[in-house]
Amino acid sequence: EMYDKTYMEADTLYDGMADALDGLYERGYAIAVLSNKQDNYVKLIVEQIVKEGIVSLAMGQQEGYPTKPDPSVPLMIAERFGVLPSEVAFIGDSEVDVMTAKNAGMMSVGCDWGYRGREVLECHGADHVIEGLHILDLGILHQLFGGIDAQRLACQRTGSGVEDLTDTVASGIQVGQ
Repeated sequence: EMYDKTYMEADTLYDGMADALDGLYERGYAIAVLSNKQDNYVKLIVEQIVKEGIVSLAMGQQEGYPTKPDPSVPLMIAERFGVLPSEVAFIGDSEVDVMTAKNAGMMSVGCDWGYRGREVLECHGADHVIEGLHILDLGILHQLFGGIDAQRLACQRTGSGVEDLTDTVASGIQVGQ
């Protein structure tokens, strides 16, 4: 009941997040949001604070779907977008996000500006921890993915081989400004 009254206190993105999301979208990345918050709230928040069309899929907790750190939903999202788990950068701001990525066989990218700091993310085995939104660009992601072809990373969002960046927006939501 309390969340019914307070969920929209998360009414802004962190400074620079809108530009980072725009940049990823313009480079051809499909962006998904996966949260353990209730599905209807996740969808409403994304709809209200992210530019229309940027997020390809927003999903929260739903009956019949396990929550993070279970890998089932992230694997379902990867399959829906036509990519292998090893081709997904699961970007998040908590140890649960790191564990989810690891459980799904995805690259875990921790954001030290969100819910947890660098130490917690590294302690839980994040593959990479980023310090600022400027790092969310094609060049850095290509370096992180190593041998994956840059064309594959920058493919059309509507074709096969779409890159999925889960939890990015959730890591960019700032509560109560």
